[in-house]
This record gives sequence, structure tokens and C-alpha cells, in this order.
Amino acid sequence: MPPTGKTAVLNGIAILRFANGKVVERWNEADFLGFLQQLKA
Repeated sequence: MPPTGKTAVLNGIAILRFANGKVVERWNEADFLGFLQQLKA
């Protein structure tokens, strides 16, 4: 795909669990379907 110069948005969320001041678990989720739809892919 050639570049268009348009803006696309990738929405997501990151959840972190802390113990003793440190990150001990991390979960991530992103809306890749919505992102690909913006790209018309």
C-alpha cells in the first residue's frame, strides 16, 4: 500500500499489576480489526 499521509488510530488498553513497587504482570489488548479497517486492508 502506498502511504497516504492520513492519520490512523489504534485503540487499546494496558493493565499492570504491581507488587512491592514492581510490575509483576502485564496484559495488553488492541483493536487491530478497527485499525485494519481504517487502512482498508
